[in-house]
Amino acid sequence: MTGLLKLTSENPRRRGLNFSGFRGSVQHAPPFRRSITVAAHSALLLLLSVLFGFQTPSVKPATIRGKVVADNGMLPRTISFSGYEWRVKSSADRVGPGPNYFSDSAKNVWLDKRQRLHLKITHRHGRWECAEVVSMQSFGYGTYRFYLETASESIDPNVTLGLFTWNDERAYHHREIDVEVSRWAKADNEDAQFVVQPFTTPENIVRFRLPVHLRSSVHGFIWKPDSVYAFSQRAGPNGETLRDHTFTAGIPRAGGENAR
Repeated sequence: MTGLLKLTSENPRRRGLNFSGFRGSVQHAPPFRRSITVAAHSALLLLLSVLFGFQTPSVKPATIRGKVVADNGMLPRTISFSGYEWRVKSSADRVGPGPNYFSDSAKNVWLDKRQRLHLKITHRHGRWECAEVVSMQSFGYGTYRFYLETASESIDPNVTLGLFTWNDERAYHHREIDVEVSRWAKADNEDAQFVVQPFTTPENIVRFRLPVHLRSSVHGFIWKPDSVYAFSQRAGPNGETLRDHTFTAGIPRAGGENAR
């Protein structure tokens, strides 16, 4: 089963707003052959939400694939997407990444009639509210693919799209592996990077620039016990590899992390 993520913002002018989102299918296979396919849309095609702040929204409960789920800030809201269950992140105070406020409102995170996942940054209650979905299942080693259908230059320089793994436990730097699209508040900056945390180690980060007007692209990484191969490609059956890199030092051990 497949899905699609759309990301949009309301012209944020504050540094550090974050988007996280996925679309796709997970195909189980023997060890080291597990494949997670995730797609994200940004700006005009993606509805990205800022990862900043949450207040209880006065909206009706969201119906996702026929299931009514909580959307009141009291109970965790979940969505069924790409064959898996995802928790929609919310927070009363600023939390990481960022730190930001997060909202689980249906105005920030929803699926359309084509079962495409939308994440949207909104400005409500005098603050930016971000969106993030977290897989309920931990996938471990394997291939993670994220499909992005918005040109990177359409994402505001103050916004970050993060496609990553994370564990709240501190071991192995939270088992965080990132593909990020962001200019980090500098309009002329390179707009993408691969990271195996910690990013403060020079060999753990690779910065690069995505082509302009690239509306459909694929980003991801292949995580093995001794390496992480990260890649960005044009979408399509014979998609050109735009940038890739193999990390061999400081590889985190899989265990309890979630896709986000």
